[in-house]
Amino acid sequence: MSDQADDFQQHTGYSETIVEEELFHFDDSDDFQHHTHSSSTSSSNNRSIDIEPQSPMLEEVIIDNVKQVDESEECFGGKGTEDGQFSSPTDIAIDPSDNIIICDNENNRVQIFDKQGKFLRKFSVPKPYGVTFDAKEGVILVTSDDHCVYAFDKSGTEVGKFGSKGAEYGHFSYPTGIIVSETKSQIPGKIIVCDHHNHRIQMFDKYGSFLKSFGTNGTNPEMEGGYFYGPNSLDIDIDGNLVITDRYNCRVQVFTLDGTFVRKFSVKKQENSECDPTGICCLKKNIGLNYAAICDYANNRIQIWNLREGAIIKQFGCYGSEDGQFDGPNGVSITSEGHLVVVDYHNHRVQIFK
Repeated sequence: MSDQADDFQQHTGYSETIVEEELFHFDDSDDFQHHTHSSSTSSSNNRSIDIEPQSPMLEEVIIDNVKQVDESEECFGGKGTEDGQFSSPTDIAIDPSDNIIICDNENNRVQIFDKQGKFLRKFSVPKPYGVTFDAKEGVILVTSDDHCVYAFDKSGTEVGKFGSKGAEYGHFSYPTGIIVSETKSQIPGKIIVCDHHNHRIQMFDKYGSFLKSFGTNGTNPEMEGGYFYGPNSLDIDIDGNLVITDRYNCRVQVFTLDGTFVRKFSVKKQENSECDPTGICCLKKNIGLNYAAICDYANNRIQIWNLREGAIIKQFGCYGSEDGQFDGPNGVSITSEGHLVVVDYHNHRVQIFK
């Protein structure tokens, strides 16, 4: 298990919060597009939020030459508590305005920057770990302290949450990844969560009520799909499938949005080193190539994969603190211009690759 796994267990809590209300109210209009996995608990809440689809421009950007994406041109952050500094950042999302949203885990806050890395705003939340967004630039995240899903509006005001620590459906044990689904079939939006220590994926409806769970604990990478050992991060690929990093099995698994297994492939090991897939970002492209950028945390590199063929197209990075080097890359996303943005966990910074 990696250093970060130890860190993760040390800085997460076991608070037993109770689901008191239905929190998530999605827009059911025709232009709403998203996909999720859930568990079902119902409750009543006088607060509701509209989670809208992510911008198609962010999902369909064309990267002219993936093989050239290996030189860090911008870097910001550094360890500290001031605005623009980080303490163990864990994940990243880039909203429809190209604002960069960072889970600043040990500082118990989320920070938001423009695409050049200029600080814009922040808000407090206990141990934010995985993050996504909606078209109104609201922020939806999971926390590693109280094992909840939170939703915030653009200003950083909390508008809803659900979940608590446990193994029952609708409960979590150290959730690490989250996405709001997107689909062309006008299916109402869902929230999909990597339930890391419960070794499963959970799907929820627009109210935060449980819909479905799939996956169970399995520690052999050769096992068939559906067995997880620490599912860490997830995204939707160009084929509309759910792509999940199965961290401690050193592999990636692909499922349909109803949880049906499609295929799996192993993240390649370096000599005398474990593989360690954490963050993932699908690089959807109009030209029909199904690529994804995957953070290989323990090997301090980013790999670009062809998801249909299970083949590496490109990899870059090594251990260090210079530009283009990493000490635990843990989250990755992409701007509308096709620039990869990587959260560098132990270097307490963010790097932009153009």
